[in-house]
Order: sequence, then C-alpha cells, then structure tokens
Amino acid sequence: MKLKFPLATLAGVITWLLVALLTLYILWHLPGKHPIFSVSLLLLLFGLCFILLTQEEHPYGVTGRYGRYLLGGSLACAFALLWLLPSRHFDYLAILTIIWVCFLPYVMSQQRAFLLSMLVVICWFSLQAWLEQRSLWITASLYGTFHLFAVIMQSAITAEQQAKQALAEKNLELQSAQQLLLAASRQTERTRIARNLHDLLGHHLTALTIQLQIASYHTDGEAKQQVDKSLQLARLLLSDVREAVSSMRDGTDLNLRQLLQPVVENLPESLQIELDIPTELKC
Repeated sequence: MKLKFPLATLAGVITWLLVALLTLYILWHLPGKHPIFSVSLLLLLFGLCFILLTQEEHPYGVTGRYGRYLLGGSLACAFALLWLLPSRHFDYLAILTIIWVCFLPYVMSQQRAFLLSMLVVICWFSLQAWLEQRSLWITASLYGTFHLFAVIMQSAITAEQQAKQALAEKNLELQSAQQLLLAASRQTERTRIARNLHDLLGHHLTALTIQLQIASYHTDGEAKQQVDKSLQLARLLLSDVREAVSSMRDGTDLNLRQLLQPVVENLPESLQIELDIPTELKC
C-alpha cells in the first residue's frame, strides 16, 4: 500500500512543529529548572518517527518491517512528554496522540483502530488526571471525539487509496491481457491465411501443373514450347506459394520476450524486473 498524501504529511509536520515550538517556548519561560534537553529530544524523536512512518514502501514506513516499532516509539515519546511536563501548562499535548492515531487505519481494521484510539485516550487522560489530581472527563470526551474523527477520515482516505490501487492493477491486467490476445489473434490469422494458401491455391497449382505436363506430352512444335513455358511458370508459382506458406507458418510462433515485455512495462515502477530471455525462444 502506498501512502501518497503529501498534503496530509505536510500538515502533520507543521502541527508537530507548532506543538514542539510552543512547548519549548512555554517551558523556557516557566520559572524553575525544567528538563528542556529531555523534552527537546522527545519532541525530536516523535517528529522523526512521524516523518519515517510516512515514507512510501520503506522498511521504516507505517506498513514496512519496522513501522510498528516506530508507532510504539512515537506513542511512548508522547506519554513521556506528558509525564515530564507540568500538565496544567501543556493540555494541548494530546494533539500528538491525534497525529498518532492517523496511522492506525494503515495497519489494522477501522474497528480495532477505534478501540485502540479509545484506549489511548483513556490512558492519556487518566494519567493526566492522576498527575494533576483533578477530573478531566469533559476534556477527555472532547479529545476522544477528535481521535475518532481522525480515525474515520484516515480510514476513508485509506479505503479510497486502496480502491484506486486495485483499479489501477486491474487496468494493467486488462492491458496486458489485451496485448496477449492481440498477439494470439495475429498468430491465428497468419495460420488461417497460410492454411488457405496451402489448401486452395497450392492444390489448384498442383492440378494445373499436372494438366500442363499432360498437355506437353500431347503437343508438338510451337504449341509445345508455349505449354512448356506455362509449365515452368506454374512450377515456379507453386514453389513461391510453398515458400510463402512455409514462411508464414514459421512466423506464427510467438516470441516469449516480445509477449512479456509489454506486460513488464505496465507493472508498477516500484517493481524492478529485468527480462533475461533468449530472443530465439518461442512458444
């Protein structure tokens, strides 16, 4: 599955940057000592995980080999920020989990994405309520709806992308099948023409040659010379017809490389396929 959503990726990066810059700005102006370095590192790690997860067909992409590990790492960074920072000044940090849940429809069904999103919201605001020693059920409800909305929208985008990809694959299959059918149709037509030449014209020329041979035995003088010339022309014509039929029959074999080359050209660019087939190989 390809993640071709540059605008969504840009929006996520801008949102992360705003959260990171605002967090560092507030933290810098708060009185007392605060773990600025740790917070900066966690924010940087979260942004790096987000950028890597949006990479197409990459081992670190959301659907790649290490995508699930990066998902877990980015969520851990968000919870670590909640733990380190005084929550009363950073209530907006839950935006990071909204960004995070947008990746869930790529790796699981919509129902599971809903459940996991609600679990994250419950854990997040339960921890925040415990740290602040106050009730946050209204804030949790609002952010919970934002999480669900993000999952629904991303699920719709994912479904649309999958439908487009499936349609493109079917189109490529139809084009490849059309090319193969066209080659087979040409082969059938050449075979039919060769058969007609052999069965009709060849037989008639053979009969004409026999009749001219008979006529040559029963004529004399100038007439015999003309009959012999006609006999030679008939034999030459019969030879040409047989050579043409033989050539057409030899040309009816399908070259395997020529058949597969258009199919390979219609494959996605991400598939690097090189044909290594002898040109004389036919089917």
